[in-house]
Amino acid sequence: MNLVFKNITSSIKAYNGIYILLIVSQIIAVIILLFTYCVFSCAQIKKQEKKEVYGYGMHGEFTEPISVDSLKEVLPIITANMNDNIKDIFFEVDNGDEKLDVSCVMDFEDGKYCMQSDYFTDRRLYSGRYINGLEMNDGSKVVFGFGSYEEGRDYSVGDKCILFGEEYEIVGIIDGPLVTRVSMPLNSCTKEMKTYMLLIDLDTIITKSEYDFFTNTLREYYGNNVQFSEFEVVDMSDYISYNTVIIMAFVIGVIMALDTILVFNYILKKRRRQMQIWSILGAKRSQQIGICMVEIIIITLLTMTVGFLIFKICIEKALIGLFDVGLEIFNVKLYLTLLGIYCLSIMLGTGVMITINTKTSMLDWRRR
Repeated sequence: MNLVFKNITSSIKAYNGIYILLIVSQIIAVIILLFTYCVFSCAQIKKQEKKEVYGYGMHGEFTEPISVDSLKEVLPIITANMNDNIKDIFFEVDNGDEKLDVSCVMDFEDGKYCMQSDYFTDRRLYSGRYINGLEMNDGSKVVFGFGSYEEGRDYSVGDKCILFGEEYEIVGIIDGPLVTRVSMPLNSCTKEMKTYMLLIDLDTIITKSEYDFFTNTLREYYGNNVQFSEFEVVDMSDYISYNTVIIMAFVIGVIMALDTILVFNYILKKRRRQMQIWSILGAKRSQQIGICMVEIIIITLLTMTVGFLIFKICIEKALIGLFDVGLEIFNVKLYLTLLGIYCLSIMLGTGVMITINTKTSMLDWRRR
């Protein structure tokens, strides 16, 4: 160990400018690593808060029920604007005093309606099948049943149910045999059918432009007869800034870690003559690698400690105030995990560099 410390001391004296660069770059790398983690965690928390505040579903409610036929004109306009983001479209049919509820649950892909499979993910197909893509668009008189074991009407696949004077064939049932509700394709609805609500769920957080388009389109068709659930819509410039910070911080962290490895590699190349002298004095290649590895470990541990203290004292409180988050993401265990991963990365990177340089220095000496 004395040899290692003497080697560090003599190397710093011989290459003081480079060693200062190495030490400073490592301290900065540690600060950037911790900053990257904390900014990433804070940004993720804020994005999750946005998901909870803003939501994914747009809901329009009609004061007086409107004809489902009119939705056949409105929905293509809305879906054309939100095609890529639509998760499902849902509305209920006003079925009067009938015990059997009627609804439409569908998705919209590539300009056509399709069965919304995600809507049934947690439910078991009791019998039959789902409505296929052709039936969803060609006006087929088919329905899909939502069943239970406690109440409802006893239907089987292939049975007919009468809705507004029309016969519809039940092609499938989920959950149980006693059907409480059926879902039909939009184009299978009759002129007599009316609805009092329309819900469109998106795969992404609703933006202001999407919300405005949805509300303006429905108001254009239905005027003051339609009301909307009010909630804040996300400002995309703010949302994008969080993603930008995450990406930039990660890239900077990687670059700083690579910078540390490259600086130490430069030092090793400068010290090839020293390694050749070690070989003359009888030092094995494994001993040379060991000395260099212990040297970089000592430097890394010292710089990590300094970098951690600087971050803890000067930066952590500023981040808490900036992002308005709690102290739970700034705990010592996570810090130690991050620093351990960083140290291991440095060891692996410099280990490869040391192995290459010690081999090269021995070859150069033999050639002479």
